[in-house]
Amino acid sequence: MQPFDIEVLIRGKKEVLLVIPDHESHKFMVFDGDIYLGTVLPMLEEEGVKWTSDKLMADELLAQIGDKIENHET
Repeated sequence: MQPFDIEVLIRGKKEVLLVIPDHESHKFMVFDGDIYLGTVLPMLEEEGVKWTSDKLMADELLAQIGDKIENHET
């Protein structure tokens, strides 16, 4: 999969983030322009898929990013 853009809401504003997939580890590097926001990855839990990040990120933003990645993959 090639890098792709996703649109999320940050503080009520639409922002476009760049997602760069790592196919081997199923992790996704996320950038806001040139700023690295973190690497996110899905974790399977009893209640379903929960997304986690290597950097501190608001739960709401992390969930949005995860949802957009999941929707892009389908």
